[in-house]
Amino acid sequence: MEIKRIVFNPFRENTYLVWDATKEAIVVDAGNMSEAENEHLRTIVAELGIKPVMAVNTHGHFDHTQGVMFVVNEYGAKFACSEKDKFLMANDSSATMYGLRCNPVPEIDIDLDKCDKLSFGATTLRVIKTPGHTPGHVSLYNEEAKVLF
Repeated sequence: MEIKRIVFNPFRENTYLVWDATKEAIVVDAGNMSEAENEHLRTIVAELGIKPVMAVNTHGHFDHTQGVMFVVNEYGAKFACSEKDKFLMANDSSATMYGLRCNPVPEIDIDLDKCDKLSFGATTLRVIKTPGHTPGHVSLYNEEAKVLF
């Protein structure tokens, strides 16, 4: 499993590209907010030669979801997130409080409340429910690499 961290948006949010030898990848917490950040992500994905198949969110705060629609539209990826955080993604009051506009978020394809693992390529991540930061917050763990998102 390979990991690349990219820092996006005014909140300095961490977005992670995660892939394996199959070149299938996920984008964890896509925080890319602007066209320049979208282009930066597009360039990195192309340079790495990977194929994002899922946009996975650990939670639904707007600084972590701003790039989900881009990933879904650009790569035909599925969106995985807890349905418990859907209300956060439907309300842009947090963004407007900071003078920002909220990018739209697609419908959730994979409800992380209803699954214990996510698989892509040859990689499996265990989905661990960790509510507190948000009602639907999850952590993602890979046993082999001893990596927790």
